Amino acid sequence: MWLLTLLASGWGFENVLMWIVVLFLFSLLSILFTPQLLTLQARMGIRDAAKTLERLKEWADESRRISLNVLSKYGRPKRDFERDFDSFLEFFTIEPVSDDPAGVLQRLDHLLDVRKKRFEGMISTLAPKADPETGEEKETKRCVGFLAVPVFRFEDTEGAPLPGYEPPPLPPLGQAVQTWGIRLEYGPSTRGEYGYLTAEGGRETIHLSSREPATLWHELGHAAHRRLLAAEGKALRGGQVPEQEIVAELVAATIARMQGEDPGKVAWCIRYMEAYAGSRARLVGEIARLADVAERCVRLIVEAAAQAAAA
Repeated sequence: MWLLTLLASGWGFENVLMWIVVLFLFSLLSILFTPQLLTLQARMGIRDAAKTLERLKEWADESRRISLNVLSKYGRPKRDFERDFDSFLEFFTIEPVSDDPAGVLQRLDHLLDVRKKRFEGMISTLAPKADPETGEEKETKRCVGFLAVPVFRFEDTEGAPLPGYEPPPLPPLGQAVQTWGIRLEYGPSTRGEYGYLTAEGGRETIHLSSREPATLWHELGHAAHRRLLAAEGKALRGGQVPEQEIVAELVAATIARMQGEDPGKVAWCIRYMEAYAGSRARLVGEIARLADVAERCVRLIVEAAAQAAAA
């Protein structure tokens, strides 16, 4: 119909044919080049996104480098905690949905408490010399030795009577030493160890150079393990045997969690066991293999402490 209208209005057939050809060419060019133009536009968008991601990665790497350098100033070499730090970077908090206005604040408060404990526990692990509250370096003083220098004889002095020495109070479950008849003594170590268990002269003795509860729980783990082996006609091997050390430290970590100790201390227990296992992957297998033995040791300690408390 429009073709007849154009012819009736004075347009020649050649002009109409030319416009048809022009329209056909425009349609053909549009069909041929539109995908290429869309592809080019998509490539430009992808290239811009890649540049943005590369810039974000540079910022993330720079932030990681600065954080590792700062944390290395607070007690541990950088190479010792890089893996723990990278694992911590994957931690994030998902805020609760607000469909229930009456309970969202309580859930949000709980999440904030969990996040705060997570950050404090990781700080105590990555930077043990830093204060979890302020992040500043803590000043730690430790007596590594002393020398008695007499100035006046005791008989030549006056004043109130000198207080006698009283050993530190036993930590929870430490009463097991009383049931088992283990002698407990405190004093400096000879090789830098925090504590050790001996059975010289037929009597067990736990020697401690640290007053940390986990040290006593570790040695009680050795004592309980010794009793389990004795019931099977076996005995503990001398020295720091990896299997025995993992059992004792697993006992200490379990009791620490039972007593609500700081997660950072439990993290140190894990690193102690990892040092004897050789790697984190092997430690998982060792814990799975020795978990039953550690559980029986914890039960023995709990029962012995309960007997001492009831006596």
